[in-house]
Amino acid sequence: LSDYRLPIDTNVPIIGLMHADLDSTGSRYAPVTSNELSATNAAIWILGHIHKPTFLCDQPGPDILYPGSPQAMNPSESGLHGPWLLEIDGAQKINARQLPMSRVQYEQLPIDLSDVGEVSEAESTIQNRIGEYLRGLSSNGCLEHAVLRIRLTGATPLCAELDSMVSRLRENFDCTAGDVSAVIDCVVNDTSPELDLAELAQRHDPPGVLAGFLLQLRDDQVDETGQRVLDEAIIRIQKVQQHGSYVEASTDLKPNQDETKEHLFRAGMLLLATLQSQRGQ
Repeated sequence: LSDYRLPIDTNVPIIGLMHADLDSTGSRYAPVTSNELSATNAAIWILGHIHKPTFLCDQPGPDILYPGSPQAMNPSESGLHGPWLLEIDGAQKINARQLPMSRVQYEQLPIDLSDVGEVSEAESTIQNRIGEYLRGLSSNGCLEHAVLRIRLTGATPLCAELDSMVSRLRENFDCTAGDVSAVIDCVVNDTSPELDLAELAQRHDPPGVLAGFLLQLRDDQVDETGQRVLDEAIIRIQKVQQHGSYVEASTDLKPNQDETKEHLFRAGMLLLATLQSQRGQ
């Protein structure tokens, strides 16, 4: 790319083709930056390597398109898949549009269970949300199968009971909308118990101390003691990531601090709910 010196022809557009990893300087797969592509006189760059389609057309310089794989291959490749049609209008104007043709679509589906108090209500909420989502997908005439990764969110008194309910849901799940059938790949329970942290934090017992720390995490105002807890959590997560079983799974082994806060907050809320139930007994 550093030796790119093609002459400009005002009558036809220049379309660049390259297998490269965009804006990922540490990659071993021909890393290239958006600035390097913008410095060329191409009308559009079409890149290979990433399987998930991405079209960058709002930045200065040439457009950048990852067409992606024509068929969705795994859950990380969510969204529409299919070939792209380029329409040339003059020397520099190229329009690109996707033709959705994949028979399979992977999707991440968040479902809010805030204030849901009965297991039967949670089940119907999940079923209705999935059905509504599938009806929106069925307009794509080529689509036959939807593979869903569901993330349950919100504060609910059912937080601790949802895991067993989710297991039954996956075993008995059967949902079709039009010509599209769906399966559940996994369900992540990210709900939290209904607890008044501010009220609990007024106490001086272990639940009160824990509630105070959770307020710090929630409000992003961690004090010196809380930061030590957060730093220790990051170190422990990093030790797991560096274990021989996982070290090849990621090139970035340092845990994200915000994600670590989320993990600590959820674990702390579950622990606090358990402490409260024991106190009641």
